[in-house]
Amino acid sequence: MFQSLHDYVKAQECHQNVLVIRKDSGDKKGVAASYEGLGTMFQSLDEYVKAEEYLYKALAIRKESGNKQGEASCYVNLGRVFQSLHDYVKAQECHQNALVIRNDSGDKEGEAACYETLGTMFHSRGEYVKAKKSGEYVKAEKYLQKALVIQKEIGDK
Repeated sequence: MFQSLHDYVKAQECHQNVLVIRKDSGDKKGVAASYEGLGTMFQSLDEYVKAEEYLYKALAIRKESGNKQGEASCYVNLGRVFQSLHDYVKAQECHQNALVIRNDSGDKEGEAACYETLGTMFHSRGEYVKAKKSGEYVKAEKYLQKALVIQKEIGDK
């Protein structure tokens, strides 16, 4: 709630308190969720080093526990961090890792979201390099077309 109200001091305090409780109780799934929550909060504050640190902690726990959907979520959030930093190589790697997981699990909605994210990332990258006819726009169109096909297939208007 505090994060939605842009009271990030209180939001961070709450996240940290919950993290301590989850660690003390041995709730690894909850610890990963707390780390991811802190990561996304710091991302919204443009504190990308902290965001990356917490998201990697969450990712490690989710990999260790075999939580594939949680792992995909961490990859998506890390991809967003790297996009914000204009590190498109790392962003693409993260988004493609999420795509593989969502594809393997049959999560069509998540798969479409990954294609859409990749498409918009390549579009942004094309604008960033100011190359109107760059290969980035071709890649953007390819990924967005894949997203559209799946969205139509699953009835996502």
